[in-house]
Amino acid sequence: MRNTLRKPLATITMITAIGMLTPATIIPTAYANDNTTVTVAADQLTQAQAKLDAAKQDVNTKQAAVDQATKEYDDAKTAYEQALKDNQGSGALTPEQQAAQTQLAKGFYGFLQQEGSPAAKDLITNDPTFKQWVQDNNVNLSNVGANSSFSFDNVNKSLDLIDNTNEVRQAEGQTTVTVTDYLMAGAAISNEKVIKNYAHTNAPWAGSENIADGCGVQSVECWANMEKKYFDQYAQSDSELAAHRYDSYWVYVNRPDIYEGNGNYMTTGHYLNIMDKNNKSVGVGFGQHPTGYQDFTTDTTTQQFRRDEKGTAYTVAEFRAKLNAYVSKLKEQAGSTGNQTEVDNAKKKLDEAQRKLDQAQQALDAAQKTLEQAQKEYDEIKNNQGGQQPGGDTDKPTGDGTSVYRLFNPYMTQGTTHLYTTSKTEYDHLQTLGWKGEDIVFHAAKYASSSPVWRLYNQYDGSHHYTTSIDEYQHLQDVGWTGEKIAWYAPDQGRDVYRVYNPYTGEHLFTADHAEALKLINIGWTDEGIAFKTN
Repeated sequence: MRNTLRKPLATITMITAIGMLTPATIIPTAYANDNTTVTVAADQLTQAQAKLDAAKQDVNTKQAAVDQATKEYDDAKTAYEQALKDNQGSGALTPEQQAAQTQLAKGFYGFLQQEGSPAAKDLITNDPTFKQWVQDNNVNLSNVGANSSFSFDNVNKSLDLIDNTNEVRQAEGQTTVTVTDYLMAGAAISNEKVIKNYAHTNAPWAGSENIADGCGVQSVECWANMEKKYFDQYAQSDSELAAHRYDSYWVYVNRPDIYEGNGNYMTTGHYLNIMDKNNKSVGVGFGQHPTGYQDFTTDTTTQQFRRDEKGTAYTVAEFRAKLNAYVSKLKEQAGSTGNQTEVDNAKKKLDEAQRKLDQAQQALDAAQKTLEQAQKEYDEIKNNQGGQQPGGDTDKPTGDGTSVYRLFNPYMTQGTTHLYTTSKTEYDHLQTLGWKGEDIVFHAAKYASSSPVWRLYNQYDGSHHYTTSIDEYQHLQDVGWTGEKIAWYAPDQGRDVYRVYNPYTGEHLFTADHAEALKLINIGWTDEGIAFKTN
């Protein structure tokens, strides 16, 4: 075991590169400081960084939500302003205008009352099933809102689905089916029932029925695409089934498991209903209902076929033109006061968009406050790493006395973990930031001497270094260190101050305590001799 210290060198070994203080492997061996303190301090910085990163990510997420809510608000505002423009006016409604407004508010139900065939009118007036469903509140005609199967927008979507149906039929050589006001009325009624209770309605006005929930404007694809593949598979080994491919009733009676999807078979009934060669007319109902999650809705579709054309039959284009002409005429009759229901609905959507935007903005504001706090906590920890307080800025000794104080930085895991200063103010301030004061370790000369001690700062790891060698001082500045001039003057005579080097962390430690120097050398530090003198 080594028990002596080397005599002072003519010139203390010069540090040749900044990287020397940042070795790839760090083995904390700083004497008189619990290694756990260093580890905990490093963990604190890691945790602060993770907290800061999470806060930044949360702000980004909340900002995206605000951006989306802002877009939705802007869209709703534009729609509301357009509704006001389309329906502007002042003064009391005339009886004619009031009647037009009332008729428009009834939606497709009003169209059937006014423009429907006798069969369609009879259905919505006298049919006992329809009347019972209205009585049971399965069908609500007193408030035809945007989600109702009787809203004009949803009826137009229903007509799009009938176009899809005919495209699928024609692709397999089947004739197109017509639109009847009778089945359009029945499908809209049935779809309202399905929205309340998702199950087949067994409505007396329909020959066959398909229903779907969540498929929206792709409902025909949901019904037909996969089921066609199943039917093709089953028909390969069943010639009789293949021969009745376009007769859904035959399959229903003779191959019920294949039609309904029982046992080992997947259902093909929706596809067969669409492709049935005997179908002549079709009606589709389309509407929305709440999902139960936030404010989201999902689409529900009911498709019904008949093997006749009860009511008045139209092509899709003819029926759409008749419906749109009816709506345009009523809007014209409503005059400049327009449709207040349309304005009210637009205003409700705008108010809801405003509510969501306010909610998103509040969440963003809270996230930004959390980010600010996380940044503050991180900065406090980060700024305390490395003792980035400047040293002397003159060529005279700093401080107002001769005492040299030593502090330990628990946040450093590499480089110099100790700082030396003659400034009691700096010493006290760093302790308020978490540094550990180690009191006075030696004394500087009271007046200038021939042994100035130069202080340098390493901006890359926050270390400070001290040397009496002007050559070493100038060299370190050349390789990137910041010279902080003379920290203090060492007396020309007095007790020795020893310098030892930790080869694992790159730290140089100065001590006038002979026992401390020996202990560090014995646990692996390098003896670099006597650095300077102290009183």
